[in-house]
Amino acid sequence: LFPLLMAFLIGLLWVLIVAQHRMQHYLTSALEGKTLLAIGTIVSIPEYHVHQLRFDFLIKEMATKIPVNYPLRVRLHRVHYYNWKGEGNKLPQLKKGDVWQFAVRLNRPRSFWNLGSFDSQAQLFQQNIQATGYIVARFPARFLQAASVYYSIDSLREKLTSNIKISLKNYPLVGLITALTTGVRYEITNEQWQVMRGTGTNHLFAISGLHLAFISGIIYFCTHFFFCRIPYAALIIPASQVAAGLTGVFAVFYAALAGFALPVARALLML
Repeated sequence: LFPLLMAFLIGLLWVLIVAQHRMQHYLTSALEGKTLLAIGTIVSIPEYHVHQLRFDFLIKEMATKIPVNYPLRVRLHRVHYYNWKGEGNKLPQLKKGDVWQFAVRLNRPRSFWNLGSFDSQAQLFQQNIQATGYIVARFPARFLQAASVYYSIDSLREKLTSNIKISLKNYPLVGLITALTTGVRYEITNEQWQVMRGTGTNHLFAISGLHLAFISGIIYFCTHFFFCRIPYAALIIPASQVAAGLTGVFAVFYAALAGFALPVARALLML
C-alpha cells in the first residue's frame, strides 16, 4: 500500500500547488468595481448572442499603481443597447488572438451559495478565470495588433463557423451543425438544449471520442483502400502504417479545429 499512498499524497500536493497558484493570480480586491484601461489578448472565440458579446481576455497590462499578478485571465461581457432614438452602440468585430485595449470593470469570481444551485465559481476556477466583468461602453476600444501565426488554426475555425452561419442563415439547426463541425456551441438555442437534455442526447453535440473515431475511421479505411491499389507501394511501406500515420495527422488537425477540449484531448490520446 505504500506506493499507492505516496501516489495519492503526490497527487494531493500537486492539486494544492495548482490551486494556490491560481488563487494568487485572482484580481486584487482593491480593484473591484473600478474602471480600468486594460491591454491584452482575446484568448477565446467571441460568442455573439442576440444583444450580448462574451469572450475571455488575457490582460497583460492595466493602468493602475496597485500591484497585479499578470497575466490576468478574465471573462468579459459587452451589452448591445439602444437608446430612445433607436440608436445603438455597435458590437466590435473581434477575433481570437487580436490585441485590444478596453475600459473594463472587474470583480473576483463569485457564485450563489444556495444549496443545490449551479456553482459557477467552481466552473470559473476550473477554467482558470481570475475575474469577470464587462466592457465600459462609453470609452472607445482600441485595436492594437492582429492575431499572430500562433492563432492560425483558431482563425480557420472562426472562418468556418462564420461561413456555416452565412450559408445556413435561415436554417433552424445551424447551431447544431457548427457544434458538430468546429465545437462552437453558442448558436444552439435554449429550446434545443432542453430537447437534447430531455432526450439524453446533449452529449452527442460536444465533440469527443465518438466524432474523432468516426472521422479517423473514414480516413484510415479510405487511405488503406487507395494505397493498396498503387502498384508496388505496399511492398515498400505497409498500407496499414501509411493509413495509421495519415489518420494520426488528420486526427490532430480535427482536434485542434475543435478547440482541444478535454474530451477531444482524451480521445486523441487514446487514438
